[in-house]
Amino acid sequence: MAIIPVFALFIRLDDGFNWDIYGNALGVYVGLSLMIKIPTFYKCGLYKHLWRYASIEEVSVILYAVLIASLIFNLIYLFIFPLIPVIPGNIPRSVPAIDFLLSVTAHGGIRLLSRIFTTEIKKREKHTSGDSLTRVLIIGAGNSGTMIAKEMLRNPSNGLLPVGFIDDDPRKQGHLIYGIPVLGGRNLIPDIVRSMGIQQALIAMPSASGRSIRSILRIVEPLKIKTKTLPSVSEIVTDTIKLEQFREIRIDDLLRREAVKTDMTPVMRLLKGETVLITGAGGSIGSEICRLVAQCKPARLLLLGHGENSIHSIQRELLQHYPEVHVSPVIADIRDYERMDAVMRDYGPSVVYHAAAHKHVPLMEDNIIDALTNNVLGTMQLLKISKAHGVQNFTMISTDKAVHPTSVMGVTKRMAEMATQLAAADDPNLKFAAVRFGNVLGSRGSVVPIFMDQIHNGKPVTITHPEMRRYFMTIPEAVQLVLQASAIEGSGKIYVLDMGEPERILDLALDLIQLSGLTPYKDVKIKFTGLRPGEKLTEEL
Repeated sequence: MAIIPVFALFIRLDDGFNWDIYGNALGVYVGLSLMIKIPTFYKCGLYKHLWRYASIEEVSVILYAVLIASLIFNLIYLFIFPLIPVIPGNIPRSVPAIDFLLSVTAHGGIRLLSRIFTTEIKKREKHTSGDSLTRVLIIGAGNSGTMIAKEMLRNPSNGLLPVGFIDDDPRKQGHLIYGIPVLGGRNLIPDIVRSMGIQQALIAMPSASGRSIRSILRIVEPLKIKTKTLPSVSEIVTDTIKLEQFREIRIDDLLRREAVKTDMTPVMRLLKGETVLITGAGGSIGSEICRLVAQCKPARLLLLGHGENSIHSIQRELLQHYPEVHVSPVIADIRDYERMDAVMRDYGPSVVYHAAAHKHVPLMEDNIIDALTNNVLGTMQLLKISKAHGVQNFTMISTDKAVHPTSVMGVTKRMAEMATQLAAADDPNLKFAAVRFGNVLGSRGSVVPIFMDQIHNGKPVTITHPEMRRYFMTIPEAVQLVLQASAIEGSGKIYVLDMGEPERILDLALDLIQLSGLTPYKDVKIKFTGLRPGEKLTEEL
């Protein structure tokens, strides 16, 4: 750092350096330069970086630090020192500018040489151990794909060697990213895998739809190479996901249609400033209703359920994320008339979302009395109490199993639908309605968590029948449908989401296995167990 001003003066002087003329002034210059640069560089964090990982961001730190130091130096040397006669100041005024350029070059060059040296060592390690590394094809040359490639190149110890990118964007094809070629679009994957000896494919497309990922899996699966779906860069940075792990499968990946989005503006108008009661608030559907209702800024949100742990959990979450909403937990059973009457009397809700119910088909076949008392009598009591205490808007959650029911659960939900319609018929000014769901992907006790548990534990995936079909929707779709239905004019209606055609449970299981980077029937077996009591092959809407 001290020698840079000397070099700057040598460059400036065409007729050679004369120590008698410039010696004293140069000593003052160097001393002042060191007094300013060292603390400035420290304050700007120049000494805190690991320069073997240097990049554009670190270069900007160097520029910033040298610029600040130069400004302070020039202010003192060129404007304050001339006012002090005893200080020699015959250094040419162009020297500070040359000093600035040399400082940037020297500080940046020395530190970036460290990065280059480290990179070259790792390249040599990579080439010497190349035969032992897994040859990887990265599908997706966007931010996630390039960051993953960079991480592989930095750390050969991961055992992965990126040999090429696949990307459908023609502007990227034929170019190099970190020295790795973008080989072409997805249609070339089979040829590239065979010609380049690819052993593993990494799908680095976190924003791609489930349909797009499935289309890539259909191309890759016959090639018999290992496939993983990687997380986004933000997930790697902020979550516990590591490079070598699968991305957690998003429920949207399993939908064979585009997810439905609804306009929440009417719902906001309905719920803002109101007292809202949600039964079954601790369940997967009820808790999601709570989250969306809280976003609508109600005056009070009543979380009703008989499971204290689940109610406590959703209460804590809401208090953390929506501190402005008055949240009241209520531990109660909808079958307890006196308790429910007291809740309505004490809090006076104007809007009710009724999500409390027994929903498991085989379980209810063996527990008929509880299915009837909870799903039917509990709903009838809640309707009666709601009307008695002035509830204007009541939405009951039903199921597609209520259509031509063959199960105890389906029959009880159909009876609950009829009870809601009868309650609406008594008073046309009331907004009482039912919402009919298909199978909700990812909800508690649904097939997705069961299948994923079986896959992760290396067990066979169990399906009742190869041709069993169901309508599927995500939890956000289901909840948006409930809230949207509550805001639609009219009473006594049953609302149904257009979920397209029913899907085979088998196809869902195959998608889950493939999205987990495994091969159906090879890595994960599929076992058919036969229809259970009350089940139908295909549901209706």
